[in-house]
Amino acid sequence: MSAESLSLDQNGERRITPQKFSHTVIRTTRLKEMVEWYQTVLNAEIVREFPHLVFMTYDEEHHRLAFVSIPGLVERPKLSAGHDHLAFGLENEDPFL
Repeated sequence: MSAESLSLDQNGERRITPQKFSHTVIRTTRLKEMVEWYQTVLNAEIVREFPHLVFMTYDEEHHRLAFVSIPGLVERPKLSAGHDHLAFGLENEDPFL
């Protein structure tokens, strides 16, 4: 891991700094609409598609977006917080393997 991606915080503890955003996974009750929106807005392409799961990318990464439509899923109530998954790319992932 390079010095750029591994640094120390104010307490002298190791801190890992991501190099880039990798991907996000979003649960949705509107799978088709979500896919169409990202195709239109980001020019994203479908790289893998299953009945309830779609992986998309807009660059060289294998996927940047994934949409999951679980049977029986309901809309979140208004004013509820949440995000399901956020991933960052690291220059060297070896310490985590």
